[in-house]
Amino acid sequence: MRDYQKILPETALKLLWEEVKYRHDTYWNSFFKWGSAIIIVSIIPWIKPELITQLGKLIIVFPVIAFLLSIFAAWHLLSEYARLLKVMQKYRLVQGPYQPKQISGSDLILPKFWMQPIGVVVVLTMLLGITFLSIINVILLHTLI
Repeated sequence: MRDYQKILPETALKLLWEEVKYRHDTYWNSFFKWGSAIIIVSIIPWIKPELITQLGKLIIVFPVIAFLLSIFAAWHLLSEYARLLKVMQKYRLVQGPYQPKQISGSDLILPKFWMQPIGVVVVLTMLLGITFLSIINVILLHTLI
């Protein structure tokens, strides 16, 4: 028998729970760090309006960089979420009969929407929102040039 197979279920549950908390915190901390970075890059032209006159049409680089950062952030967050899901699956397995019942979608309004994984919905919402705001930002900056 391998060493890790000798671990008692209670110990395994505690270890997995610590990993779940770590992965969960990593996901949300990353989300807020990426979001802050994207917002800061997006608003630089509005905080320093003299850049608009200095850079001319190149000022559009700021919303473009914000958009590119959002794509990288989405990739990073989805990979963190995938890691969290793997740990959660193992945690549920060790919980055995003590795991809580799954939510049935029949109790919800728009069940297909509300039953989607939150990690994926957050990333897609962020990506779509930043794409929309980046386009608006480009249009507004273009009108100021």
